[in-house]
Amino acid sequence: MVKNIEWDKTFKHNQSMNLNQVPQDFQDATRWVRSSRIGYAVETEVKVYRIHIQDFWQTAKPEMVENARGISTTVRNKKIVVTEEKIRKVLKLKDNAQDPISLSKDDILDGFRGMGYAGDFSKKKEIKRNGLTRDWRFIVHVIAMSLAHRKGGYDRLNLEWSAAMLNLCLNHKFNLSGLIFNYMIENVRGPTWAMYPRFIQMLINNQYENPPNDGDLYTFHVPTSRQYTEIKTNEWVMLHDSMYSAERLPLVKEAYRKYREALREKQQRAAQAQAEAAEKEERLKGKRKGKQAAEDEPPRKKKTSENPERLMGASFKAAETKEHRRHIQDMKEIHAMQEKEKREKRLKRQEMSASERPEVVTEEVQSLNDFVDTLIIDPDEISASKKTPPKKKSTDEQSSRVPLVKPTRISKPPVPPQRVRLFQELYDKLIKETGPSAAKEICLLKNQVNDTNILREKIKDQRKKNKEMNVYMAKQSKFIRFKQMGIEKLYRMMRSMCEQMEIEPMFSFEEVFDFDAFIEEETTRKAKEAEAKKRRLESTEKVTKGDESDEEEVDRDEMPARFIEWVLEEEVLYEQEDGKTFSPPPASRVVQERKRKTP
Repeated sequence: MVKNIEWDKTFKHNQSMNLNQVPQDFQDATRWVRSSRIGYAVETEVKVYRIHIQDFWQTAKPEMVENARGISTTVRNKKIVVTEEKIRKVLKLKDNAQDPISLSKDDILDGFRGMGYAGDFSKKKEIKRNGLTRDWRFIVHVIAMSLAHRKGGYDRLNLEWSAAMLNLCLNHKFNLSGLIFNYMIENVRGPTWAMYPRFIQMLINNQYENPPNDGDLYTFHVPTSRQYTEIKTNEWVMLHDSMYSAERLPLVKEAYRKYREALREKQQRAAQAQAEAAEKEERLKGKRKGKQAAEDEPPRKKKTSENPERLMGASFKAAETKEHRRHIQDMKEIHAMQEKEKREKRLKRQEMSASERPEVVTEEVQSLNDFVDTLIIDPDEISASKKTPPKKKSTDEQSSRVPLVKPTRISKPPVPPQRVRLFQELYDKLIKETGPSAAKEICLLKNQVNDTNILREKIKDQRKKNKEMNVYMAKQSKFIRFKQMGIEKLYRMMRSMCEQMEIEPMFSFEEVFDFDAFIEEETTRKAKEAEAKKRRLESTEKVTKGDESDEEEVDRDEMPARFIEWVLEEEVLYEQEDGKTFSPPPASRVVQERKRKTP
């Protein structure tokens, strides 16, 4: 079966990095990448042909090569074999098959914390580029664009590639070749896309000299200068000492020391400014309190002058606005009283304990209280309802409603049994010791615990079913792959036999494994079967409609008895081969012999 290859969103994946065009800001990180184990794999640029990549992934299949896992494929009618050792040799990664291929999450996070990583690692278990500083961002960018297996999301690294970056920067052992080969094997077994086009072209060129180039070139989307500007940041954390050259290391350390001192001074200035702002705000609050206290005091009377003319003018002015001033004075007195009451309430609220303070009941709290009331019954409410006597009717109503017939004594109807509410006994015990509010909260928590336990059991059963289904699906997929490999082996065997006998095979490989043609044949076959079934049903309906004879139907169980009755009614002559006829024995004798033989 020919595989369909996805080409979308793959033109930024596995591209080569031209480190000569990198800005001067990243000179230390660029020098380290070029001198590291990944320098050759990152910088090597080759012409990639789409037809070669398409042939590789369409015919790729996993198989054992020299007692090791491998990928066998055909490119331009030539067999190409890819193994972990060949990837190591072609890409010059300088690792070993016995080297580790993963690290624990805690080790990865501790290593990146040393690099100044400030991102969140708990949700997606990925290292994001934005959580690092300038040089570390550049190294993440190089690994994501050139070595990683993704066709999108180049601003982050998963656990495996984060472990690879950490070991590379610390100069520890790590099996990069095995990691790349594992992702290629997963791509062969699952939905296939154009993974690692540059590395695959390098592997093809290593095993196939001068392959025919009868296709279009695979064009990468080269990173622009905008991507490098996005990597830049004012924050700075040094690389490891082993990642600098000997003459460059003291200069970098001195620059980093100055940067830390400037950063510390900036933080101190910010903290001092914040403290000054807090002090200023406190002073303003003190001034406001002083003004408020001055307003609460009664206004002082001003000394009047002894000038009679001035006194006369003031009296005329007061007479004109006497009512207005009285109104203003009344409003001031009312405002002063309200403020005084507010202060007294505020002081009382502060002196009260947390239990004595009134609660602000929101809609959510009210809904919870209603839900708790449906679970339990407060005994105080029941007793209060029992104590309240029924209202007596007025004498006028009693006189107006005179019964026409003397009432007779009728027994009271039976009281329906009340449903025992959930956690009622627990509530009755707790209400005496803790009070109604605490008892309600405890019952509500117990109800939530019961609900969560039931939900956990359901989730556990569902997980168990999912595991069983996954195991079954895995077995079925293995069985399907086994049958497909067996059919391919049989086809190859028949093909070799035809070649030995110099006979052309009846079907080609494409005709045998053409899934679309198989689907068309199946649909036509099912349509023919349905039509034939429909014809049979129509023919049987016609026969049953025309068969309206009055003959009595005979059941199979009644056949022997009816046959004996027919023999008793008339004698049948049997003709021998020589033409003579004879009469059968009497029916009574046949019946006696039949009874004697049966137990």
